[in-house]
Amino acid sequence: ETKGQIYMPWVNTVMMVGCLGLALAFKESSRLAAAYGIAVTGTMTITSILYFYVTRYNWGWPLWKSLLPTIVFLFFDLSYFGANLLKFVDGGWFTVTVALLLSIVMVTWKDGRALLAKRYEDARVPVEVLLKDIEKYNLVRTPSTGVFLSVSPKGTPITLLHLLKHTESLPQRVILLSIVSANTPYVAQRKRLSITDLGQGFYRIIATYGFMQTPSVPEILEIASMSGLEVDIYSATFYVGRETVLSTGTAEMSRWRKELFAFLARNAWNVSTYFNIPPNRVVELGSQVEL
Repeated sequence: ETKGQIYMPWVNTVMMVGCLGLALAFKESSRLAAAYGIAVTGTMTITSILYFYVTRYNWGWPLWKSLLPTIVFLFFDLSYFGANLLKFVDGGWFTVTVALLLSIVMVTWKDGRALLAKRYEDARVPVEVLLKDIEKYNLVRTPSTGVFLSVSPKGTPITLLHLLKHTESLPQRVILLSIVSANTPYVAQRKRLSITDLGQGFYRIIATYGFMQTPSVPEILEIASMSGLEVDIYSATFYVGRETVLSTGTAEMSRWRKELFAFLARNAWNVSTYFNIPPNRVVELGSQVEL
């Protein structure tokens, strides 16, 4: 019964404070019921719409096969939802307000990450170009292994370019690690890694995880070792980026949304914690990005 469930104390605390605040603010159970009714029927309506999109565009069902059940579902869902909307001023406004605020936060985060990825993509250097420069200028290579986390499975990570710029040297063995999310809940271990030898001590690892799985760098390197690429996690150095988002750029996003995204980025989970990287083996390289 408890498999797949987790306990997060701060989430429970927030929910407790929220529930107590709602009870004190609404005072009457009838007004609280109005907010609850819109929440439930609104969720049912959205679920029916998502059902159509999943069956039609993800599963490839014919239009009639996706549309018929959706029409039946929406007939009942919209009837209940419309009836509950009459209680908007009696407490339903709270549910709609919270839904709008959460939607703004999620859409802003999604759009901000897309703009950030585009900025990095524009500054990215093809690996082939970097390898030619290394051979041409005979760069210093230190006897170590460096693992560079990269958002994109193509090109050169910005963290590697920053290290090269400031130290004018690179580790003897460089591993470019990208973690990709699949559209399936689980990816089998035997299908998880793609390892490519790029030459001159450079390797690219692309690790694919399902959306129900939690990526783990130690696990990735263990699988890589079994595949022939020996990496000792306790002797390798992991280079991760720490970007500071500035809202002074020319990106197509309103200023207040840029400020919101910058706030969310500052309070996001640390990469090394999320990917279970030993903290004493991590080097963070900072950069400022204008949106």
